[in-house]
Amino acid sequence: MIHFKDEILIQKLQEIGQEASFEDGDIVVDIGEQLNFLPITLEGRLDIYIDREDREGFLYSVPQEDMCAIGLKCCLNSRTSVVRAYAQGNTRLLMIPVDQIYPLCQLSEEWFRFVIEKLNDRIQELMEQLDHTIFGDLSDRLLAYLKKKTVFYQSNHIKITHSEIARDLNSSREVVTRLLHSLEQKALLKTSRGQIELLMR
Repeated sequence: MIHFKDEILIQKLQEIGQEASFEDGDIVVDIGEQLNFLPITLEGRLDIYIDREDREGFLYSVPQEDMCAIGLKCCLNSRTSVVRAYAQGNTRLLMIPVDQIYPLCQLSEEWFRFVIEKLNDRIQELMEQLDHTIFGDLSDRLLAYLKKKTVFYQSNHIKITHSEIARDLNSSREVVTRLLHSLEQKALLKTSRGQIELLMR
């Protein structure tokens, strides 16, 4: 359970919420799927993607004790999902029924602050990503992406393939490999099979 202080809120979440577990790579929510619940991460994380013409584009990650802002928007507007959410690692979620989101805001100020805070976090993250996309070159975007991964993994050792990075940055594996090699020559990181070690913060 999320570390809330409001005992009434905690009790209510235990009453209405349902836990669900997913394995690494599972699709938790797909594009076009009707959202009947708002998933909150208890363990693991979710990676959120959009899909255009059969090409996936990475938007952001939903870390532990967090929620998907776009998912919340779709829930509140009674719309089908416009994003695809993948479980990263063994992931455990608390599923909050859509019809309970507003009542929870009325019940608990702490829940209301939680929702607003997470929305602000995602907007800030998307703005940073947009800034890198518009004004930064791919090398800068790659470094920013890897730094963010170290935060999620809580380690400078990141288990990830060149193909996965290319998908998230909307690039090609060959370009990513070339950039990683260049950054390695600058002593900014070390690469090995299926793993990257970032040497700078």
